[in-house]
Amino acid sequence: MSQLNPPSGATLKHIAKHWGVLILCLTDGRIEMDQNTVERTIRPIAIGRRHRILAGVQRWVIQTSLIENCRVDGIEPHIYMTRRLTLFLERA
Repeated sequence: MSQLNPPSGATLKHIAKHWGVLILCLTDGRIEMDQNTVERTIRPIAIGRRHRILAGVQRWVIQTSLIENCRVDGIEPHIYMTRRLTLFLERA
């Protein structure tokens, strides 16, 4: 059976610095204490972007980033791009 070590000064400072967020997480069950959900959501975007940058395909990286960010935000990518391009052409 292992014994718990007393918290270090750095640990206590970290807790004090983020006390408000800690209390918010404990009092509001909708707020998660970790970022796993967000990280799992954006991981494919980051991995795809990195692979394409390494391959030197910058235009594809930009398009993929826009499409994946639309999906993360719950926006239909085709509709978003169509509206943006239409506005761009109207202003040109």
